[in-house]
Amino acid sequence: MAWLRYRSLLLIPLRPDALLTLLLLSVTLACSLLAGPFGIPLIIILLSWLFKYSFAMLDTLVAGETAPPVLSVDMIFASWGEWRSLLPFIIVVGASFASGAVAFWARA
Repeated sequence: MAWLRYRSLLLIPLRPDALLTLLLLSVTLACSLLAGPFGIPLIIILLSWLFKYSFAMLDTLVAGETAPPVLSVDMIFASWGEWRSLLPFIIVVGASFASGAVAFWARA
């Protein structure tokens, strides 16, 4: 009966949430490879995220949990301390500029 437990643990990376995270990181990594030399910083960042997620997945498997971890800002920037709250701010500001919301508010 122990093999049933091990088989279920080995199938954790194939669950939709873990598979979607790995698929998204893989597709983004493949796109950054096409960018040439300008994609090198993104490649380094994505590989570090992939390694951190992989270690978190292994910790989950060793602990015997049945749910895969979710890639989060806290997981990626755990060593930054108080600076890790800067990333969501940068993402929001970047999305505001990219969507044109800043131009709308600047006109008002």
